Amino acid sequence: MDRTPRLNRILEEAESLAKALGLEVLGVEHVVLCALQDKRSIPNQVAQSMGIVDDYTENLTKFIESEKYSKSSTRVGNSDE
Repeated sequence: MDRTPRLNRILEEAESLAKALGLEVLGVEHVVLCALQDKRSIPNQVAQSMGIVDDYTENLTKFIESEKYSKSSTRVGNSDE
């Protein structure tokens, strides 16, 4: 299945975000955050229509940057799969 240019860009941004956080794995949380930050994406438009995009983005960002997240299974060597 082909990917749209927007999806490719969101995945690249998500990968960059994960790497910037010191991770070697890309999680759905990184993809969701980057999709929400793209004002033309469907996830952003739906969240905007519900009036939650700013709060959701802020809370997800805070969680990803938190110590609880840094100790979660998303770190290399802590995989639960």
